[in-house]
Amino acid sequence: MLHGSLEHIVSDIKSIKDFLKFMAKYISSKQVQSFKANDLDDLDGIDDAVWMFISSVYNSNWGTLFTDNKTNTLRKKIVSKFTPRP
Repeated sequence: MLHGSLEHIVSDIKSIKDFLKFMAKYISSKQVQSFKANDLDDLDGIDDAVWMFISSVYNSNWGTLFTDNKTNTLRKKIVSKFTPRP
């Protein structure tokens, strides 16, 4: 049972990763005109959606999964992105 679950998790993680990369490219390719941006009703709640995604990674313990050669966890890699460097 666990082996079958792992196969699905691997596939799901790849799909999530590909989708997040697609979204990042999409967002990066769009120019925002500040004077018009505040008129977009669809942006209401996007902060909640982003925070819910990040929180779900931590709450589900995915943050403890190793990301590269069993040296760094996902949590450690995410925290490093938010930690200012000199």
